[in-house]
Amino acid sequence: MPFGIYAAANSEKTVSLDSVMNLFVQNTDESTIEPDSAVLAQRALYLKFLKEKAEADSLRSAMQVTLAEKRYGDFKKIVDEAETFERACPPHQVIWNSEKLWVKYFANDFAFLSNIDSVDSYKHTTSRYGFYADLFRSEIELGMFDKSLEEIENESDRTFIRLLLLKMIDPKSNISDLILKNKSKITKTDQMHYLVENYWDMTALDERSYFGIFLGVPYSLYLGNISKHVKSSFGTKYGLNGSLGFDFVFDNFLHELSIDFNYGGYKDVDSLYFYDSNVDYNLGYTFLNMEYLRLYGFISIGVGINQLFCENYEDDACPDKKVNHYFSYGAGGMADVLFTKRRQIQFGVRLRTGINNVWADDLLNASGHRFYASVEFLFLYYKEKKLKFEY
Repeated sequence: MPFGIYAAANSEKTVSLDSVMNLFVQNTDESTIEPDSAVLAQRALYLKFLKEKAEADSLRSAMQVTLAEKRYGDFKKIVDEAETFERACPPHQVIWNSEKLWVKYFANDFAFLSNIDSVDSYKHTTSRYGFYADLFRSEIELGMFDKSLEEIENESDRTFIRLLLLKMIDPKSNISDLILKNKSKITKTDQMHYLVENYWDMTALDERSYFGIFLGVPYSLYLGNISKHVKSSFGTKYGLNGSLGFDFVFDNFLHELSIDFNYGGYKDVDSLYFYDSNVDYNLGYTFLNMEYLRLYGFISIGVGINQLFCENYEDDACPDKKVNHYFSYGAGGMADVLFTKRRQIQFGVRLRTGINNVWADDLLNASGHRFYASVEFLFLYYKEKKLKFEY
């Protein structure tokens, strides 16, 4: 007989009870070992947990049944029992946080709902879905919500609860309009501050700050010594004068980057024409800001460039091109005439007039100033800002 089989068959005869091998060999004559006290305690705790969980589920179910059957008195009693149970058995929740405000409403616990310290804990957890939220929507449709609130004597409490619950049921609702509309009814300072700090979100176009693009055609009138050499005009014979740029208006202060180019006939030589251009930064202020009319004043600094060109580039007598750079400065004013109401995008025309220096000593041995007037097509884009609530 193999050793393993022989040892197993005679294990009871060859192994004594006080032997180390007793750890691995069962004595068939001994009775079953009873569980120790720790195991019994764990079993008791688990059974207690299951019993409490069943009780919590039963209370939760009873709340919904009594409310669905409109047994409001029984519903309030069960809510009280549920809250007592929750305090006695902290691990178990009968009323979920997402349902707390709805349950308090159906239990007519308006003292809880009008207290900002009570409702603050549930402002981000209340669900607009589920049994209670759906039932609340039905009450609104049937007009029962307004009737329930009539029980509240204090107008401030009544209005606060109305706005609070309406916000809970529809986060996208324009609660800001309701806060503004009911401003005079909410006389308790803490309630008003709570609504504004948590739900006020009214925005409007920032009429003092916007972005603009313009494109126009100026007429240039040369003044001073340079006028003896350059003809004033729109420059249509040699190339159309033009202006374009970008506006950044913040709090009515104008920051503008503008580029303009101007052509004029050179009086001394018929086959030449004078080209002058500026890249300027304009700093200004809005003196009148209305929906359809806006007036600005500004000063300019920038860089100018001018040059003489031949009317015919193939002309052998055409002199070498010489470019003259200079520091430019000036001032002017603008009037925006707008065709549309002030919306996020607004269109109109801009009437601009001003004066800039023209330095051409290295080119024409003459300098002076250029008075200009332009009509520009204007595109404005407004950003939105959050309006500050005025208590």
